[in-house]
Amino acid sequence: LGKLTVATCDAHFMNPDDKIYREILMTGKGFKDAEFQPDLYLRTTDEMLAEFAYLGEERAREVVITNPNKINDMIADCRPVPKETLYFPQIAGSSEALKNMCYQKAHEIYGDPLVHPQVEEYWGNVNTIGLRSCYDEGKRVAETLCADYRRQYGDDVRMVRIFNTYGPKMHPKDGRVISNFIMQALANKDITLFGDGKQTRSFQYCDDLVEAFRRYMDLSPAKIAAFFGGKKAKGRVTPAVPVINTGNPGEYTIKELAEETLRQLPESKSKIVFKPLPEDDPKRRKPDITLAKALLGWEPKVPLKEGLAKTIEYFKSKR
Repeated sequence: LGKLTVATCDAHFMNPDDKIYREILMTGKGFKDAEFQPDLYLRTTDEMLAEFAYLGEERAREVVITNPNKINDMIADCRPVPKETLYFPQIAGSSEALKNMCYQKAHEIYGDPLVHPQVEEYWGNVNTIGLRSCYDEGKRVAETLCADYRRQYGDDVRMVRIFNTYGPKMHPKDGRVISNFIMQALANKDITLFGDGKQTRSFQYCDDLVEAFRRYMDLSPAKIAAFFGGKKAKGRVTPAVPVINTGNPGEYTIKELAEETLRQLPESKSKIVFKPLPEDDPKRRKPDITLAKALLGWEPKVPLKEGLAKTIEYFKSKR
C-alpha cells in the first residue's frame, strides 16, 4: 500500500508501578477482570524494540524509530494559538484540573479551630470519628499525599486552602450557605439557621479566588522553593511545603449573612428560623492570608455586600 508502518502501544498510565491505581479504579467501577489487565504503561524506546524483536532487529528499528521520525518530519509546524486570532484553546475539564492541582478546602483541614484566624502552620482540631470525619479526613490525607509526592519525587505541588467561596454560576442546590439563603429567599421560604446563628464564616468572591490561582500558578518552581521551607515572611515562618490560605478575612455571623440577604431582597416574605446545630459544625472560620499577600501580592477586592448583590442577580436571572 505504500504506507509507513509504525509500532504503537496502548498507554493508560506513565509508570509500571501506576498499574495499581487503574486496578483500584476499575474494581470500584465493577470490572471483574480488573486485576488481569495488561501493563498499559508508556514504554521507552528500548522496551518497544524488545516487544517487537520478533520482527527482527532491522524491521523492529524501522517501525519503532525510523518510520515515526519520518512521519514527524512530514508534519508542518503549527501554532496552538494563531497570531491572527485571540481565541485561546478550550480544554475540556481544565478548570477542574487546575482546581485539583491547587488542592483546596480550608474547613476540612482545620476542623473546628482553636486558633483564630487560621494560619497555614495550624494543624487543626478535628474529630476523626464524627459524622463529617470521612469528608474531613479525606481532604487531610490528600494534603499528606501531595506533600509526600513533593518530598519523594520532587513534584511541583502547590496547595491552596480555599475558604468559603461564592458568586454567579453557583449551582442553586449545591448546599452552600449563600446559595441556600438566596434560593430560600427567592422562593419565600423560611431561611434556615442552624444553632443560634452566631457561628462565623468568611466569604470570598469567586473573581478574587481565580486571581489568586492565576498568580500562584504563574510563579516559577524556583520562586516557590525560595519562599517555602521554613523561610521568614511578614513575621511568619513558612510551611515546609507550598500551601497557602485564600479567603476574605472579613468575618460575618451566619445570622448577619441571612439578614443581609433579606435586605437585598426586600420583596421576599421569608423569615429566619433556627434549628439544632449539626455535630462538628465549626464555630468560627477566618483565614490568615499573610502568606498569600507576601507570595502573590494578592488580597481580595470584592466586599460581601457587592458580591452578594451580583450573586443574587445571577440567581434571579435563572428563575
